[in-house]
Amino acid sequence: MGTLERIKEYIDYKGLNIKKFEEAVGFSNGSFASQLKNKRTIGVDKLENILNVFKEINPEWLLTGRGEMLLPEKSDALPVKNYNRLGCPYYNVDFQGGFELFYNNQTAMPEYFIDFSPYNKEGALWCNVSGKSMEPEISNGDMILIKEVQAWQDYLDFDDIYGIVTSNGFRTIKRIKKGSSKNTFTLVPANPDYESQEILKTMIMHIFKVLCAVKKF
Repeated sequence: MGTLERIKEYIDYKGLNIKKFEEAVGFSNGSFASQLKNKRTIGVDKLENILNVFKEINPEWLLTGRGEMLLPEKSDALPVKNYNRLGCPYYNVDFQGGFELFYNNQTAMPEYFIDFSPYNKEGALWCNVSGKSMEPEISNGDMILIKEVQAWQDYLDFDDIYGIVTSNGFRTIKRIKKGSSKNTFTLVPANPDYESQEILKTMIMHIFKVLCAVKKF
């Protein structure tokens, strides 16, 4: 099942007809129906429109088929530290310093696990963050839950925060925006005291989506 078929699956789940869906996301009349019939590729701009209108859709499911169709509902649950392998593993390393050495070490063992039901994602892990460039959203010393984005070359949600690892060892937490050319990204801090940076996409080795951040406990 491809992206178009998953969109149709969501339309059916919501009980919409295709015309109403096209109106909701700003598509021209009959455009999605034609794409679905002829199995044409849907553009990134149209995918962004869909995700902006139907915010409950899980972007990873939409693009890759992995995970659930819908994002988890917001919850009042609190993160709980445990040693029973409940939730996601926590590693006492800083993303900006030492993370790459840890990430390449397949024998690394977590210090404990953090059970936080809205964000217990397969393949996600907790680590530390240092630096003040994303304050007040993410503070120096916070713990962040991250998951690697496998197909970032195809699609990124520019509203989210990511951890970026480059080929020259640079590691940072930033929002990613479009660059001045199709070959670059702009890394945007939340803290106005820090400047945006533009980097070549070819320099990027890994991108991790920051799922949430909590104070260390």
